[in-house]
This record gives sequence, C-alpha cells and structure tokens, in this order.
Amino acid sequence: MITGIQITQKILLLLYLAKAAERDIREKRVAVRPAVKMMLLSGGLLILTTAAGRRLLRLGMAALPGMTVLLISGISREAIGKGDALVLLVVGFSLGAGAACEVLAAGVFLSFPAALFVLISKKGDRRTELPFLPFLLAGYLLYLAAEG
Repeated sequence: MITGIQITQKILLLLYLAKAAERDIREKRVAVRPAVKMMLLSGGLLILTTAAGRRLLRLGMAALPGMTVLLISGISREAIGKGDALVLLVVGFSLGAGAACEVLAAGVFLSFPAALFVLISKKGDRRTELPFLPFLLAGYLLYLAAEG
C-alpha cells in the first residue's frame, strides 16, 4: 500500500524533474542548489521510512545509479553530463535504485528517436548535445503510468 509520504515524494519529484527539464532545454545546464536540496529532502524521507538497521544500505543502494552515471561522465569527458548524474541521484533517493534504473533506461530509450531525427535531418552531427532531462522526465512519467 502506498503511503502519503510516498505520494508526496512522487509529486515533488515530478515537479522537480519538470523544472529541471525546462532549465536543461532553455539553458543547457542543471542547477546544483535545487538538486542538492531535493537530494537532502529525498534522502531524509528515505531515512524516515526505512527500518533503523537498513538505512545506510538503502541510502547507498539508492545512490548507486547516479554514482555510476557520474563515474561514466568523468571517464567519457562528460559525454553524459555531471548534472544528469546529479539529477539521477535525486531520482534514486526518491524512488530507490531499481526504479531509478527503470527511469534511466526509459529516458535513454526515448532519447534515441530524437537523436536519430537530429542525425537524419542533418540538424546536427554525432557530437550534437541534446538535453537529457526532458527524456528522463518522460521516462519518469512512463514509470508512473506503468506503476498504476
């Protein structure tokens, strides 16, 4: 059964992702301060809703998808932006590691047609940077719809 805290957390994440996606489109950047605030809020709620003996494990697991993308960002010289990894950390703290992976996979899958369009229409080349957060938002919406 879903609790009031979980519903509130999902709504807050939706609002945060919508604002972050809009900023990513407009400014091609992720604001760090709101992301950190959202991580602290989500991490705090995660701690409050987790049994005492499992809190550290659950926090570590929730951070894993975002930390993995952050590592890939560093290795790939930011082919994937560090801001995208920061937002994925927020998603992980809000939903947990498994759901964050589902949202990420959906976002990546949804970004392929846009990237293909840019290449085929000659609007850019393979180095053209597309904002990823709108696709992450769409992936989250798909996750919510599939969840029922």
